[in-house]
Amino acid sequence: MLDIKIIRGNMEQIVANCRNRQIEVDIPGLLRLDERSRQLKGELDSLRQRRNAISARLKGPSSRNERQPLIEESKDLRAQTSVKERELDQAVRARQSLLHRVPNLTHPDTPVGKTDEDNRVLRQVGAPPAFDFEPRDHLSLMEAH
Repeated sequence: MLDIKIIRGNMEQIVANCRNRQIEVDIPGLLRLDERSRQLKGELDSLRQRRNAISARLKGPSSRNERQPLIEESKDLRAQTSVKERELDQAVRARQSLLHRVPNLTHPDTPVGKTDEDNRVLRQVGAPPAFDFEPRDHLSLMEAH
């Protein structure tokens, strides 16, 4: 599986590689999901940071009038955090689902084609074996037994 950082920095190359390998993957959609995941992660971190700051203030001495608004804000932040965590989880799952479909990069010298006939022979070592029988594929051999 390719690192998302490689995909971010080389989108055109990745799209061309997918096209050459006849694999349908929405790379721009993947990058949008990645951006959304990173944005949600930042928002979630900010919410948690604010909750921690409130918790630290509540540990110190303060009057009831000062504490009550902080407690209410903390409850609100907890609810917002829960919602953001669910959104982040969904975005990460969707991103991972697409990311797993992105193929590895092929070597630049690899010919583009759909069948084995589109490949080229680089070198041949020795002569192909000559059989005194008609070779069969493994499926027909398995079915014969």
